[in-house]
Amino acid sequence: MQGYPGTLVPIPLDDFGFAPENFPYFAHPYELNTQVPTEFTFWALAAHGQKGGFWVVDLPPNITHKEQIQPARYLRSSYGGSVLTFVAGGVIDGKPDSNILVGANNTHLYFGTAAASDKLAVKPLPAKFAAPLVWGYDPLGQPIVGPVSHGKTVFIAVSPSDARKVAITGRASISDNNGKEGIWFTVDGGDNWIDVTGNLVEATKTIALPRPNEMILLDVAAANNTALMVGTVSGIFVTWVGGTLENGAATWSRVGDCSEFPLVLTLGVSYEPGSDTLVAATMGRGIYAKHGITEYLAGMHAGLATGQCN
Repeated sequence: MQGYPGTLVPIPLDDFGFAPENFPYFAHPYELNTQVPTEFTFWALAAHGQKGGFWVVDLPPNITHKEQIQPARYLRSSYGGSVLTFVAGGVIDGKPDSNILVGANNTHLYFGTAAASDKLAVKPLPAKFAAPLVWGYDPLGQPIVGPVSHGKTVFIAVSPSDARKVAITGRASISDNNGKEGIWFTVDGGDNWIDVTGNLVEATKTIALPRPNEMILLDVAAANNTALMVGTVSGIFVTWVGGTLENGAATWSRVGDCSEFPLVLTLGVSYEPGSDTLVAATMGRGIYAKHGITEYLAGMHAGLATGQCN
C-alpha cells in the first residue's frame, strides 16, 4: 500500500494469522471502501484457523511502517460460499453507507447494507458463470504456480449513486470457448435481472466471442442517463441503462475510434472521478486514458460523437 509520500508499506496479513490457503485465487478479491478509503476490505476462505468471510484492515493516514497497522477485524460471513468479486461502500437513497457490500461468486449475489446489520442477502444470479481454478499447494503450504486461470471469471459494476443498481457478466467456461456470454443488470439489488447483452456480438464485430469483462456504471448528468461501459475483445463499449429496459434490447457502441484506441482485448477498465478520466488496460497494447469522459459520453448519447473503428 502507498503510505507517507514516497513510502510503500506492506499489509502484513501473515502476521495476523492468515496463510496462503486463505487466498485460493490467482486474482483474489480485495477493495478499498469507497466511502472510507482507509478501510482495506478483503475476502478470505475459511482455513488455517481463520473464519471465512469479509475482513477489514484499518490503514492509518501517513503510515510509514507495517507495525502501525492493527490486526484485521472480522466483518461479515459469506456463509461458506466463495467470493470472486465485490465492492465495499456505496450510496443508497442518496445516503453514503460504508457498510454496503455488493459481491458475487459464480452462482449468487451478496448484498448488504448498514440496515441489515451483519447479515448479507444471498440471491441467485441470472446465469451460472465459471469458477476459477484454485492454487495447488506444496507440503509447506506454499502455492504452486500454474496451471491456474490467471484472471477473474466474474465481473460486477455497482452504481456510485445507487448500490442497488448492479451489472454482472462473466466467463461461461475456463476449459473451452463454448457457452453463451451475456451481461445482466438489476435496479433492485438482485431481486430481478434484465438481459442487456443486446447487440454486443454484432457491435464488437467479432467472429467468436465478445469476452465482456470489467465494467463501469457511470451517471452522465448532461445525458440524464446512466452509461454502462464494458471491456471486450475489441475495446470498450457502452450502452445506456438509465431508462426503461427490455430483455435483449440494449444497443452497444464503441468508446473511441481506432486513432484513439486500437482493436484489442481490454481487460481492465476504471474511472477516476476527480479528473473525469476513463482508464483502460489492454492485452499487450499498453494503458490508455480518456479525459473528459462524461462530456464525450454525453456527445455519444446525443449522436454527436461516435467510436467507429473499421
